[in-house]
Amino acid sequence: MKTARDYNIEVWNEYWKYFDYYDKHEFGVMAAEWLEIVDFQVDEDIIKVLLDEFAVYEEAVQRTRWSDCMISIIQLGDRYFRLEWNRGLTEYQDNYYFNKFVEVEMIEKVITQTVIEWKEKSKC
Repeated sequence: MKTARDYNIEVWNEYWKYFDYYDKHEFGVMAAEWLEIVDFQVDEDIIKVLLDEFAVYEEAVQRTRWSDCMISIIQLGDRYFRLEWNRGLTEYQDNYYFNKFVEVEMIEKVITQTVIEWKEKSKC
């Protein structure tokens, strides 16, 4: 008897067959629809592929002794999803993926910054 995980992997593999036939944007749209269908409950291997192929931003937000707490933004079509995970820092620590995708939007801000420099005064 197939489990939900087996079914999700089968469906993902069907989608993945078409990766070479579509451009990355079109495939991202299909992947976003599939993620909604499976209620964002996906296998670790699928998360790794999404991070490898579709990550547009990555930031280490905290460092612990054994891992970095990471935030990655994945772009699927015109939609963006945040994924939090831990990156192992040694060969004995595996990466750990929290299976929680949150849809986010990009907001650009222009920030003006004043910088003060000090240089030696000329003796003229």
